[in-house]
Amino acid sequence: MTPPHATNRQNSLDFTRIATFREHERYLARMAGRLTQQREEERSLMNGRESFPVPGYCYACQRPSVFSVDFQDAYEVDGVLTPNWRERLICSHCGLNNRIRAAVQIFDVECKPQATDSIYITEQTTPLFAWLRNRYQNLVASEYLRDWVEPGTSNAQGVRNEDLTNLTFSGRSFNYVLSFDVLEHIPDYRAAFSEIFRCLCPGGALLFSVPFRLDSPHKGTLKNCAKARGSVNFEC
Repeated sequence: MTPPHATNRQNSLDFTRIATFREHERYLARMAGRLTQQREEERSLMNGRESFPVPGYCYACQRPSVFSVDFQDAYEVDGVLTPNWRERLICSHCGLNNRIRAAVQIFDVECKPQATDSIYITEQTTPLFAWLRNRYQNLVASEYLRDWVEPGTSNAQGVRNEDLTNLTFSGRSFNYVLSFDVLEHIPDYRAAFSEIFRCLCPGGALLFSVPFRLDSPHKGTLKNCAKARGSVNFEC
């Protein structure tokens, strides 16, 4: 069953739509005070511990949860070793991290998918795939297994092999295509986009995330989430 669309404060998510690097610079300047406060709140949770729980509400589970945080993939912020909040704030129930929970919520709120929609996601061995499989009956998933498995077929573990630059699906096969932090690993990403759009039904949408940098108009480290019908940029 698809999670209900945002109808209360716990399910709400503030969107900031940013189309250019200059707009992003203006956003950072406008939010400087709030971002400083956020850093202080995050550091108060750390308290010198190697790992720690953070109570909260999980949109994917639709219930209160406890999120585990550690210093895997941590980085320094103003000289302070800081958890990778985007990747390591993990729900104790569904196992989804902060970035993926945000992507799930954006998919639900922006795209409003139905349980019967045909959906293709470019991952099959992750907690996100398991979460989606229980909610969408026409879900197709895959991994890139290189030449070990014939394209369009599955290995002994049931994992389907697909190359995003040369998909085996017929045209207009899916209402939605989901791909999170995958496209940046594909040198010929233009071919991948072309294949994705070939496989989308009329009016369908692609929702994807890629890393990009805060300090450059060309490359970066935040997460950008965009649809075929427009762009949705979000920080997790």
